[in-house]
Amino acid sequence: MIKGYRFIASRYKTPVGEIDLIMKRGRMIVFIEVKARQTQRSALESVTQRQKSRIFRAGEHWQSRFGAPDQIYRFDVVAVGGLQMPKHIKNAWDSRL
Repeated sequence: MIKGYRFIASRYKTPVGEIDLIMKRGRMIVFIEVKARQTQRSALESVTQRQKSRIFRAGEHWQSRFGAPDQIYRFDVVAVGGLQMPKHIKNAWDSRL
C-alpha cells in the first residue's frame, strides 16, 4: 500500500483502451496513466485528448465489470522525467462515470 492506496491492477486491457494502473483508496477507484519522457513537462504534454478519451472508455469498461454503486472514480497522471521525482497529478481530467 502506497500513501493509503491499494493496488488493484496494472496494464488493464480492454477492447477500447488500456489503463496503466488501477488503485483504490477507500471508496475511490483511481485510474492512472503513467508517462515517461525526458522531462516531466513533455510527459504531461504527451497525454493527448484522444488518449484521455480511450482511458476514460477503458475506465467505463472496468466500472461496468467490477464497479460498485457507491464508488467514486478519478483519473490521474504520473509524469516521470529526467532526474526529478515523479509528479502525481490528481484528477487530471473530468472523471464523471
